Amino acid sequence: MVPGLSQDLKHSARTLLKNPGFTCVAIVSIAIGVGANAAMFSMADALVLRPLPVPRPGEVITVAAVPSVQGFRNPAMSYRDYIDVRNGARAFDRLAAYELLAVAFAPTRTEIAQRRVGVAATENLLDAGGVTPLLGRWFRADENDVVGRNPVVVLAYDTWTDQFGADPTVIDRRVRLSGIDFTVIGVAPEGFSGLDSYIRPGFYVPLAMAPALNLTAPADALDRRDVRWLRVKGRLKAGATMAQAREEVATVAAALERQYPASNRGLGFIAQTELQSRTTDSTDTLLVTVLMTLSFAVLLVACFNVAGLLASRAPARARELALRLAMGAGRSRVIRQLLTESLLISVMGGVVGIAVAVMGVRALVALSPPGLPRAGAIAVDATTFAFGLGLTTLIGLAFGIMPALQAAGHDPQRELQHGSPRAAGRHRRTRDVLVIAEVAIALVLLVSSGLLLRSLERLFAVPAGFDSADLLTMQVTVGHRFESNDATHRFFDAALQAVRRVPGVAAAALPASSR
Repeated sequence: MVPGLSQDLKHSARTLLKNPGFTCVAIVSIAIGVGANAAMFSMADALVLRPLPVPRPGEVITVAAVPSVQGFRNPAMSYRDYIDVRNGARAFDRLAAYELLAVAFAPTRTEIAQRRVGVAATENLLDAGGVTPLLGRWFRADENDVVGRNPVVVLAYDTWTDQFGADPTVIDRRVRLSGIDFTVIGVAPEGFSGLDSYIRPGFYVPLAMAPALNLTAPADALDRRDVRWLRVKGRLKAGATMAQAREEVATVAAALERQYPASNRGLGFIAQTELQSRTTDSTDTLLVTVLMTLSFAVLLVACFNVAGLLASRAPARARELALRLAMGAGRSRVIRQLLTESLLISVMGGVVGIAVAVMGVRALVALSPPGLPRAGAIAVDATTFAFGLGLTTLIGLAFGIMPALQAAGHDPQRELQHGSPRAAGRHRRTRDVLVIAEVAIALVLLVSSGLLLRSLERLFAVPAGFDSADLLTMQVTVGHRFESNDATHRFFDAALQAVRRVPGVAAAALPASSR
């Protein structure tokens, strides 16, 4: 088998080298199709398929609320509902609640604060993640008892290395978050980014400190059932099943709806795996699905193109194959030879396609806006390479099997003496069908791409009535909480006047919600 395969590879290489035009067009066609699909797969892997960077990520479960008010869906839960689910659902071993915060972060009192995203969490977030602090400790349960009483912070590993030079004596140092002094009590392990797939937080604080840092959150957010702002994740107990978890959280939701009809009417709870929670009502998943569909259409066009090229070559190779059959080559050997040629073309196209995917992904990451979630995780890695390898194998078999079977079915004696008009007509019909299919898919692809670009243009378009030329927008993260609404208004008015005095600024304005 191995010597025969070696002969097939050598013969296939010689045949392809004798037809450089056909070979180059086929390789480029496959490279475009494989490159587009590998690039989109790397994006899907990073945004949707890749598990959380925690031990045993498949065990992480999301608990979400499922209210429906005029079609609006908000999976967040209130703190009081979280407590009831944590106490009432026995299928969970650890259940943590957290929320993302954008604050003004300064390593010292004298340094200028910068906008940082962090996490306000319950005391069991690290336990739910299955990790332990690299330095120091995590929050204690009593540090989440009283709102605003315990300003302690655990630094993310990246913050510790970037802002503090990986100083092991950082414990007990003071940092400022939104104008409040926090004491560093620990450093999270490298690679841990909480239990959120899309955010790399810079720090972690007790959930009870969230009302002091979130300028828009009410001070009694931890006591009100109608303030739904928390994400809830955990792990199942040993021996517990997802069916049991779903039944228990649904039972808790029904009991709360009866007990608190004013805040919990029509509110249900669901338990989902991490992959299910990402693909439910996810804009990222929808966008990746659309892009994967379009790239698959490109691959189909490439396959039909190569199959059409093979069909056009079939009459010219008919006498060659008939001669091999007449000289004693078995039909299975001829089929294997032709499939080897197809696989060799697809492998070469796949190698070039992976190179195209690498360059494409690097360009996408380089052109992505700053702060795009998980942009750095999009890369052509071993998983993408395996996907590309499997794809090229399927392509080689897909566009090679039909010509191989047709060629092996010829009568060698008739082909050598008179040719086969019937076979030639069959090849022409096959080629015509492939061309029609290729043009049809290309037309659908062109129209779909145009509609997608138009939709994206409308999605990110400047509101009607605004001239987007020379328009600059910015976000402001205030470093402290103001003592009154008047003080807030005075601050933003002074900031607006200062911006208007900047050279080159023709006009400046603030949205009404900021004043």
